[in-house]
Amino acid sequence: MKTSVRCSTSDNLKRLPPLSQSRHGDMACETLYVCKHVQCARVGESGPAARGTEIHQVLATYINHLVTTTRAMDLEAFDALMRNASTEAREVLEKFRDNHAFDPEKILATELHIALDENFLPVEHPGDDGQIADYEGTLDLVMLHSLTEAEIDDWKTQGERTRQRKLHELSSSGGRDLKVSPGRHCTWCPLLLNGCPVAETNPYGQMTAEERLRFALWLQEAEKQNTRVLKELMVEHGPIRYRDENESEYFACFVPIEKKFYPYQDCISILDEWFRTHPDERGVRDNLTISGLSSALKAEKRADLSQKLSTIVDMRVETELRIGREGRNGSKERGS
Repeated sequence: MKTSVRCSTSDNLKRLPPLSQSRHGDMACETLYVCKHVQCARVGESGPAARGTEIHQVLATYINHLVTTTRAMDLEAFDALMRNASTEAREVLEKFRDNHAFDPEKILATELHIALDENFLPVEHPGDDGQIADYEGTLDLVMLHSLTEAEIDDWKTQGERTRQRKLHELSSSGGRDLKVSPGRHCTWCPLLLNGCPVAETNPYGQMTAEERLRFALWLQEAEKQNTRVLKELMVEHGPIRYRDENESEYFACFVPIEKKFYPYQDCISILDEWFRTHPDERGVRDNLTISGLSSALKAEKRADLSQKLSTIVDMRVETELRIGREGRNGSKERGS
């Protein structure tokens, strides 16, 4: 491995860093974890990480504003904060905008860092001069529903802390080769561009824009062939399962999926009666749409109906990733 900065192994074993959500994520690939947290490689911030930080900052500022003004929602303030955000961050924030209201009286803090010892008891002033915490994390939002009790979901078990410690010891002893597990953590891995043991086959490796598109086209065809083989294997052997180093289990199997359809001619009278007797449900009524019309209205014999409906249509433009062949007229054909 080629890294720009290294720390002494003995120093790292003495100062085993607390287990956090981000470090636990890095543990999905032993090579990545050792590189970042044992050998102390310099790591540049990835695009997704920068976007996440930006979103958290906007939301924290917004919620702190609600506490200061004792308001449950302030869309004008939210829009002002969102205008200064990047395009990628705004796409996420817009989904948050109308769906969240808060009780300012119950909000304790935003972006609150906490540290716990091995028994999950609070550690005050953790650091080089004080007690080293076993677990740490930053809570996006802390709301008090009780003055005497607090509950934190999704903390990792002590078994994961033991596995973290063993990774440090393994790096020191060299007992076996470190495992390499490609995944989304590759997007921020410092070894990706120089030193990844599986760089030649790792799809997160460095490529030019044209190479990335060419690879995407290859993946489309490879996925078709791989899915066909997977289906044949499942027909013969049943569900297929795989467990990664974080004990996350993945599967491939056939599952029934329920899809509900409400015939227009049968449900329209039921809906009319419901909305007549429940005037407070106006918001539901205003958001109802009819699916299946777009395809039907393409028929030439329904041109007049299409023209009449065009006066009430709610046109929404959404961006999607499309990979395929460019048509002769400049149109973008969807890949197979």
